[in-house]
This record gives sequence, structure tokens and C-alpha cells, in this order.
Amino acid sequence: MRYEINGKRKNIPDIDIQKIMRGLQVSQNEAIQIWLEDEGLIINPEQENLNQKAQNSNILRTIHGAISEKVVNKRMAGATEKKKTVKPQPDKEHIINLLRVLFEGHENADNVVVENPTKILTFTYNGAPYKIDLTATRTKKS
Repeated sequence: MRYEINGKRKNIPDIDIQKIMRGLQVSQNEAIQIWLEDEGLIINPEQENLNQKAQNSNILRTIHGAISEKVVNKRMAGATEKKKTVKPQPDKEHIINLLRVLFEGHENADNVVVENPTKILTFTYNGAPYKIDLTATRTKKS
């Protein structure tokens, strides 16, 4: 349906008009006015007033689950951090300990330090720094 508003012709889909008429049980003229107001082509003061009230009441924020940064920061400040539980790995600890003993007993190795008992060993060999990072590979599943 073609409708002229403010000197401009606007094409309004008939399906939309029929849906509005059926859903709200209004006449064709009222359905056209509602469609124009919804599209923002004409201004309905009552609708604008309700939109302003909704924005001022912060109801949209709670509907959409939005939270201000201040609220998020307060939640983060009060949150307790979960401590990471480390699985015991006696094999890796044993290997790192064997390497430590090996390098401590060698005449060219100095500054042998176990940084992580299941992972990292650092040392200097002939004046150059080295770091051993031990990783265990998983066996492939068949």
C-alpha cells in the first residue's frame, strides 16, 4: 500500500498492516498510523514518553543483562580466586632430581637450580646458561 506523509510517498507492506490489524484488532487507518510510528516516520508523544521512562528506570539494562563496569569491578573485588590444584607427578619429580644430581656432580656445570620440581631445571655449563623444561607426552589412544 502506498501512503503519502510529509510530501513523501512511502510503501507500506500489506502483510505488516494485516498483522497489526489482526493482532491489535484495530482499523486499517490505525494500523497504518502504528506502522508509521514504529518506523519512526511520525512521532507519538505517548510512545516517546514511555521510551524515556524506560530509559530512566534502567529496566532495559536488567532485561538485557547488562551490568555497569562499577558493578563488575565490585563483584571481581569480592570474588575469591580458585586455587589451581596440581596433580602429583612423582615420575617427573624423580627425573628432574636425577638431572639435578647429574649436573651438580659434573665439573663444568654450575648454578644448578630446580625452578619447578616437576618441570624446570636451570644451570650453567662451561659459562653458558641452560634451561631444561621437562614435558611428558601422552600416549596415543587406539
